Amino acid sequence: MSTPASATPDSAATDETQALDRREDVDLAAPPRRDVQAVPGMRAPRTFAALRHRNFRLFWLGNLVSLVGTWMQIVAQSWLVYQLTGSSLLLGVVSFASSMPAFVLSIPGGVWVDRYNKRTILYVTQATSMLLAFVLAALVVANLVQVWQIVVLAVLLGMVNAIDAPARQAITIDLASREDLMNAIALNSTAFNVARVVGPAAAGILVGLTGVAMAFFLNGLSFAAVLVALAMMRLPAHTPPQQHDSMWKTAAVGLDYIRTNTTILALISLLAVSSLFVLPYGTLMPVFAGDVLGLGATGYGVLMSATGIGAVIAALILASLGNFRAKGILLTVSNVIFPLALIALAASRWLPLALAALVVAGWSMVSQGALTNTL
Repeated sequence: MSTPASATPDSAATDETQALDRREDVDLAAPPRRDVQAVPGMRAPRTFAALRHRNFRLFWLGNLVSLVGTWMQIVAQSWLVYQLTGSSLLLGVVSFASSMPAFVLSIPGGVWVDRYNKRTILYVTQATSMLLAFVLAALVVANLVQVWQIVVLAVLLGMVNAIDAPARQAITIDLASREDLMNAIALNSTAFNVARVVGPAAAGILVGLTGVAMAFFLNGLSFAAVLVALAMMRLPAHTPPQQHDSMWKTAAVGLDYIRTNTTILALISLLAVSSLFVLPYGTLMPVFAGDVLGLGATGYGVLMSATGIGAVIAALILASLGNFRAKGILLTVSNVIFPLALIALAASRWLPLALAALVVAGWSMVSQGALTNTL
């Protein structure tokens, strides 16, 4: 999850910044690159400027399809656990199982991404995610699924995502020019959150009509869109960095950089607090939908889609603003509004109020994540 875009403490962040600096003159002054297909006499609206780059356009469209499937699985899996157990504790266990690998592996994952071919890494992670989705679908169809199996698959998918997420973030730099980087990050967030609207709603309908297995199966199929997009992209040959330090020493250098750079430390600390205490509200949404509001699978999907609507609004606003100056002010506002929106959600017993609170939460969550990532 995929999760919202966030700052990844890659140990080689400085190298990627230098790579951007080396490419800036080429991107801004040279004739259009091969991956940009411009329509004569037309310019892309500022909101979608990064889509003029062919490679980014392919990856964005493939990622959008895949993310719809991912959100279908997130909603269907939580509902499956709730149906099997009725336990909020086990919902938390499954969520922990999928998140803990990212906590452990995200920093070494960032190092691996900087050392090896990002497209090859994404081939492997996307194909593995496809396989795991098909396994879960098969277990449900065969009526063999148990909670421990879901936990094991969640751990495996979490390990894959710990490598996949920094790879997807890092490859964006190779797909769009420096001038379009803020727009590309915002459009990636837009894709994630358009999927957050469509995926849960589709999952709610599917689960109500056919059961959860179809949601898992369609998620597996959706990864084919990214695999095809990766195959169609035209990228320069990968040049491995001249790296002599061990992976752990390189990671330690990155952590030391974070510790000594007060701006980076503040940004990552703010996002860490939000990720630990605020973002996990989604884990308990099946319980909130079923026990508090008395909704079924379709209603649960609608609640999850409401968050996506606010998130899409935020992503489109950020994409339209481009590389604006007041990022810190907007980040501060979103940091305050996000927890307030969830307090309102916790107090609500009326569906329209809950939906409104979730729209605001979605807006502030994405504003927070995308701005932190950009800064």
